[in-house]
Amino acid sequence: MRFLLLLTLVLLGTPAGLIKAQFSGDVLGGQLSIVLDPQYPGPRDLVTATLDDYSLDAGGATIAWFIDQQFIPGSENKRSISFTAGDVGSKTKIEARLTSINGQTMVATQSIKPLYVDIIIEPQTYTPIFYAGRALPIYGSTVFLTALVGTATSLANNSEYTYNWKLNDKTLGGGSIRGGNKISLMVPHGRSNIVTLSVADFNGQTVARRLIEIPSVDIDVQFYEISTLYGIAHKTVGDSLNLIGNSTTIKAVPYNLDLRSVGGDLFTEWQIDGLKQKNTGSDPFEITVYGQGGGLTNITFKVRNLSELLQGDENSFQIQS
Repeated sequence: MRFLLLLTLVLLGTPAGLIKAQFSGDVLGGQLSIVLDPQYPGPRDLVTATLDDYSLDAGGATIAWFIDQQFIPGSENKRSISFTAGDVGSKTKIEARLTSINGQTMVATQSIKPLYVDIIIEPQTYTPIFYAGRALPIYGSTVFLTALVGTATSLANNSEYTYNWKLNDKTLGGGSIRGGNKISLMVPHGRSNIVTLSVADFNGQTVARRLIEIPSVDIDVQFYEISTLYGIAHKTVGDSLNLIGNSTTIKAVPYNLDLRSVGGDLFTEWQIDGLKQKNTGSDPFEITVYGQGGGLTNITFKVRNLSELLQGDENSFQIQS
């Protein structure tokens, strides 16, 4: 009873402004904020806003959410809400109001202004011209990255922004670079690597952040038959090939081979039934095979970049003559 009487006297003798200050700090014991996921949404991204009041003594308080000063129906007493970000250049204000059992209110706000950011990935590895997919990186190969930042109508001037690139949390290029929307990297060990790009404005304020995955695959040798009439077939030989005629020419295609190894320290070898074949042509990736008068012939091709010993593959198929 003495404690309740003392507390009543203190509150009655305290100005209203000081009571509110105590509510936002001393009485509740902390601050109120909104956490966004993703932290820097892109245009039309699905965004989750979560109220962070764990440092507050806010037992019994009510919660209400507003977007652009409009109350969100059904958001009462929810710790998080989800919504769709606006288009490029639009601005959205998110507001959370926490009201204590005494009727005092704390307000937390966040603003979203989506910026268009895209990253072009260009692995410097090989695929044939007829391949409809894209080349993939392998360990030790080079990858070119280009960031495109834009508004609702056009791409922005790169000099208006500062770019900070990281590979697996390690900064690339020595640090943040104004206008540095292009960078290259060498693929490290590991099947998956994460590149993080942070874009900041003239004031040094981060306005966008994007994460992309850079996979690391292996060289994949596939075989294609070459016709003197139609050229190289677009369908792989597979595990076996029926020989029609006396001979056929086969091309080995090393998907994802490091482009720097072509014409460099590159080892190639053809084998027929386990015997090494001398390359008499101008293309080390082609071989002409002659029928053996019936039965199966085993064809093997090996390729390896001697400058990067982990860059290599071999594959085999059989010819029925």
